[in-house]
Amino acid sequence: MELRPPGKRTDTRFGIAAHGCADCRTVRVRRPALAAWLLLPALLFACAAAGAAPDFGFGLLEIYKFENGTSQLMVRDVNLDGRDDVLFANNKGSRLEVLLRKPAPDKDKARFQTIETAFDNKGFAVDQQILAYDLADMNGDRAPDLLILGREQGLELRIQGKDGAFEAPRKIYLERMDTLVSLQTGDLNEDGRRDAVVGRFDKAEILWNAGAGAFTSRTELAFGSSNGRDMDIADFNGDGHLDGMFYFSSETMPLRFRPGDGKGGFGMEHLFPMPAVKAVHKLELAGRKQAALGSIPRSGRVFRVHVLASETRADALARDEVIPQRLPLKGMGQKFSPAWAAADFDRDGLEDFAVAAPELSRVHIYKGAKGGLNPEPLAIDSLSGITALSLAGDNGILVFSPSEKAVALHEGARLEAFPRLLPAPDKTVLAAALPWADSYMCMARAGAQGKMELSIRSLSGASTNSEPRRLALDMANDPESVKVFRLGSPDVLGVLCLIPYQPPEMFVVQGDKATKLSPQAFSALAQPAAAAAFAVPDAPDGRRLLVAQGSVVRDYRWKASAYEALGQVNPGNENAQVSVCARFDMGGKDGVILHDRNSGNLVWQPAESQAAALRTHLACPIPDIAGMVQLQAKDPARSTLLMIGRSELFMLRNGAIEYSILEEGEYASPAENPALFDFNSVQLGPGRRPMAAITDARNRSIELISRQDPGWRKEVIFEVFQNPGFSGSESMPENEPRDVKSGDIDGDGLRDLAVLVHDKLIVYPGE
Repeated sequence: MELRPPGKRTDTRFGIAAHGCADCRTVRVRRPALAAWLLLPALLFACAAAGAAPDFGFGLLEIYKFENGTSQLMVRDVNLDGRDDVLFANNKGSRLEVLLRKPAPDKDKARFQTIETAFDNKGFAVDQQILAYDLADMNGDRAPDLLILGREQGLELRIQGKDGAFEAPRKIYLERMDTLVSLQTGDLNEDGRRDAVVGRFDKAEILWNAGAGAFTSRTELAFGSSNGRDMDIADFNGDGHLDGMFYFSSETMPLRFRPGDGKGGFGMEHLFPMPAVKAVHKLELAGRKQAALGSIPRSGRVFRVHVLASETRADALARDEVIPQRLPLKGMGQKFSPAWAAADFDRDGLEDFAVAAPELSRVHIYKGAKGGLNPEPLAIDSLSGITALSLAGDNGILVFSPSEKAVALHEGARLEAFPRLLPAPDKTVLAAALPWADSYMCMARAGAQGKMELSIRSLSGASTNSEPRRLALDMANDPESVKVFRLGSPDVLGVLCLIPYQPPEMFVVQGDKATKLSPQAFSALAQPAAAAAFAVPDAPDGRRLLVAQGSVVRDYRWKASAYEALGQVNPGNENAQVSVCARFDMGGKDGVILHDRNSGNLVWQPAESQAAALRTHLACPIPDIAGMVQLQAKDPARSTLLMIGRSELFMLRNGAIEYSILEEGEYASPAENPALFDFNSVQLGPGRRPMAAITDARNRSIELISRQDPGWRKEVIFEVFQNPGFSGSESMPENEPRDVKSGDIDGDGLRDLAVLVHDKLIVYPGE
């Protein structure tokens, strides 16, 4: 294993051989004269530039044996004595090992230390498989405490005592423990106390620290996917506040970023594409304002560093491809379609968005904010199983629940109060408000023949018991949803009924008469269509309708007693399948926007007939859009396009801050046929230079690299100790060495390396 290049030198103290050439920084091993089963690592002081050696090295290594399969190495000063200590999960031994470093022994005893002479083990047995743990001061006494997460006992808090030992666990109740995946801590609301963040497959749960390690309130951050696998809490955008970066499996866009505001709130999800990777997580580099991301692609040959970048986009659609921000809807199930309405409910000049949460028996109101929408909704109790929601007079909300056979009104002046139940006929199938007339209507099956009846009743309290106006409707099938609008006059009502798998039906109601429109009077009634295909751009006046029909959007105008098509928006794609359309202002210009489901394109056509259409591709496909709406802002140039999916909101906003992931540097391993699989941030040398330690499974080695401008450079590569008995063993873990961290373990002011490999903990003291 010895190399004999020109300029070779040997360090006989450590059994290490190194090159003296200016270009090679690879470390190789020569066997020292020790016991036959022991193979020391080769660690060379490689030339950094022009033959100069690096400013760090290592003394005689320390080797301690534990159970095979240890993981989650952490090097931190647990007992605040100035020496960093070592912690790791020992799941085969059902323990969390906490090794408190003792003062350095006499020099003549330093060569071969035992675990007892080097460390005071304050580890303890755990009654669950450790998924994750974190060390942080949770009770405000400055001494770090332990939070341990597992799927058998959930979350446990162990407070550190005066002697460095940890007290008996305090169990913190968590539901659905089989969905737990990760744990981190951080002061998310900047009140001086560290909060706990528990990651699950489908959401993150924030446990707010009220002091003394008590968690009295919780907040859920729902995910738009159910295959979450990990997360990082750090300042990724450099604004001084902690953010959330969430990682997902089997996703074309595995990264989702939610910016923190320092007050405990988090913005909407920003999605980032990334090629298939073996590893991706945060990389903290000293002296930098923001945390970076490291990644190792599936090839295992290179290591990349990414940073979060931001820019303000004046026009949301003014580029070839866009990734909308996402906001998962809470309380939605597969059997429910979104029921929603947009209005300025709190009268602050910013339009809000109300959506039913049928599985939670609530209505959620996402309030308009500077960035578009506040992602944490105002939850108001309502009926269960809501299938219809509409605006009522004075910014109220009318809801209908077929399971409760009830209609209810959330009054605008007291939205947060429980709604007032309204009279409804038996066998009501649908209800909607007439916001311009302070009335509501119900559609019900009535009489022995089951004829459809439309009843209209006032919303005002004084007349709820008065006899409603009733009209017979010629309808054989129950509608799934309804759009109601006026036709020029409040006394003329248009009722558009959407029926599953059948063409829509429309009635014009005036006085006590309901006239059914024929397909000849409105050609959009000739073929099946969903509610999303119809838009009322000048609501509540429906004399103009936009209708998605096949491959185009047609612009209809009401004239006398019929709708006449006056124009259309054509996406210019022969295979277009237009599913939804809306009115949308761009830069103060009026226009029509549509979604071509087949191509995944958004097409915006300005109102000026001669102006060219603007096309942009949705990088993350949205299979089912239940509707699109423009949310008005105080500044017309900051209009927001909201696309409503079955379980998520998708937002594009003019003048919004847009985040992206930029590749800052790449490092290619010089090893022959490497299999890089993970990395960690480390600091080494007298100046504690920030580096990355990359682990190579195939070569059983660690590559230490440092940042240079541009890119990254190799500092040293060394093979890690391995017992020959593990070679070729079926029990050998796939990736070794499995973890590496740095810290001043012996308290001499120099950073050391700690490594978990096979059944060993190895410490490389800095020198």
